[in-house]
Amino acid sequence: MLKFIQPNIEPITDRTYQLVNDWSYTWITNDIVNKITIPSGFRYDGASVPRPLWSLSGIRPDGLHRAGTLIHDFIYYHEGKLPIGVMKWRYLGDTNESYLNVSGKWTRKDADRLAYK
Repeated sequence: MLKFIQPNIEPITDRTYQLVNDWSYTWITNDIVNKITIPSGFRYDGASVPRPLWSLSGIRPDGLHRAGTLIHDFIYYHEGKLPIGVMKWRYLGDTNESYLNVSGKWTRKDADRLAYK
């Protein structure tokens, strides 16, 4: 079973955050276990919600959606072409749980979908 842990971040400014430790997100698509690892030190701006809407929507730049916005901003930052070793996969039934590196280009639509998983 996959366990979800929020990324550990620290505020740099009122709209910029920095990832304190490497953080990984794992999800299953069909019989494939996918894993993305974002390296510590990555800076991002959180959810892009205009300040006047914070109280109306309840969504602030940081919150429970922290992981989704981190992944989304990381993929956007790299324009969909992630560095080698960041994205990996394995077959669900593999007993040794060894991951293989994946390369390829993420579309904006793919990044948006993953952010809302």
